[in-house]
Amino acid sequence: MKKILYLIIIIILSYNKAYANNVGFVDLDYLIKNSLIGKAALENIEKKDKKNINILKKKNKKLIDFENDIKSKKNIISAEAYEEEINILKKKISEYSKEKNKIVRDFDQFKKRELDEVFKKITPIIEEYMNNNNINIILDTKYIFMGKSNSNLTELILIEINNSNN
Repeated sequence: MKKILYLIIIIILSYNKAYANNVGFVDLDYLIKNSLIGKAALENIEKKDKKNINILKKKNKKLIDFENDIKSKKNIISAEAYEEEINILKKKISEYSKEKNKIVRDFDQFKKRELDEVFKKITPIIEEYMNNNNINIILDTKYIFMGKSNSNLTELILIEINNSNN
């Protein structure tokens, strides 16, 4: 009976060792920031972000100028005209807020689409690397507490991604 128990333990331990060798991890953020595909997407995202910021800054400056103009007229114009100006300012601020929210929403969707495109392009490359190197699982380093450095496949996969013609 003891021999069977030892045999089962040896089989389980050898199975676990074989399985553990088929797991690797990568730093996805590093891959995106340093791959040619990822750099291009991040550049597009940054350009769009800067463009949106400039648009919002210009509109915000116009609102501030309008508000300052109203403040300078406060003692000059009638109370009714002043209230009318304030209502116009409130309406413009409300429109600005709505436009800002729309720009932020559109930007978030644009960013998601760009990053999804990156993942669509790099996923087949990573899958091919996994098949060629008999790897069963690749995990993101964000979810790894500790691992052997030879299980870190980030640089190897980065080379594969940059050498691909995608």
